[in-house]
Amino acid sequence: MVQVVAETAVAIAKIWASTSGIPIGGVAIGAAETAIYAGLMGAQLAVLGSQLQAIPKAARGGMIGGRRHAEGGTLIEAESGEAIINRRSMAIPQFRNIASVINEAGGGVSFRTKNNSGGLLDRPSLRGEDIDMIVNKIAAIPVIVSEHDISYTQRKVKVRQNKTIL
Repeated sequence: MVQVVAETAVAIAKIWASTSGIPIGGVAIGAAETAIYAGLMGAQLAVLGSQLQAIPKAARGGMIGGRRHAEGGTLIEAESGEAIINRRSMAIPQFRNIASVINEAGGGVSFRTKNNSGGLLDRPSLRGEDIDMIVNKIAAIPVIVSEHDISYTQRKVKVRQNKTIL
């Protein structure tokens, strides 16, 4: 919104700069063009305002509906400290239920997977195979360490070793 106002102000300044040198009718032309730009700005602000009001609020969490990223995605409002879990992970019923229980524990809403009769599945309990699956998924994530981190850590160790040998 600020950008719309700023761009309109620049356009209006250019109008007055270009029409101020016109001896007959310059002020009238400038005023007419200014009115047109001000009207266009008002229309743009109204559209932006309606789009902002349409952004869903989810202070207590929940599932995001709407379009896929390839289709332009869905606008959401988030705040510092909140997290978003990707679609693939949330498509796994066990993971979705675990995420829901965590959300509920913090006072949020439930978004557990429904069972075949339409009711919510029970709160998940982690079985051995669930824990194994989670550990395997985490273990499959590649660990990347930069040369800078290794060198820095080696220098810190060397400094500590030198301080202990007195």
